[in-house]
Amino acid sequence: MKPALSLEEITIEKQLLISVSATIINIYFLFVYYLNDLNVFDSVMISMMFLFNLMVMYFLEVKDIEFLNILHMCMVFCFMISIFIDNYYLILILVIVLIEIQLLWVKFGKCILFNDKEGWGFGLAPHVGATTYTAFLSYKLGIKTLLKDLK
Repeated sequence: MKPALSLEEITIEKQLLISVSATIINIYFLFVYYLNDLNVFDSVMISMMFLFNLMVMYFLEVKDIEFLNILHMCMVFCFMISIFIDNYYLILILVIVLIEIQLLWVKFGKCILFNDKEGWGFGLAPHVGATTYTAFLSYKLGIKTLLKDLK
């Protein structure tokens, strides 16, 4: 069985887009990590996602498809458990990242890393999942904003 990711599909444009995006996200992660008093779960999540972003950039550079597949699933898992994040700014970053991912899905018609013949494409399951998590985290962000304004 062929992996969902393919060397032929990782163009310079896609690699640059992913690397620049991951770098910007990691800079924001560092700001949130060092400028906020995070609980243990938020600290672990931000550290994991920071590390995953660095590893994705590295494995894109060396074109290691197996590790990119693993990291792809790890990032999906991180988004799945992100509903337990408490820090306002970390939630904001994740909402922006989820919106960016959805925009890239629309632009490329599938996850930016998948090849043309494999992967889920921009189907119903990823669309519903990403939209649900975006909506939930946006709602959580709104509640936190409201509570902050009431204080």
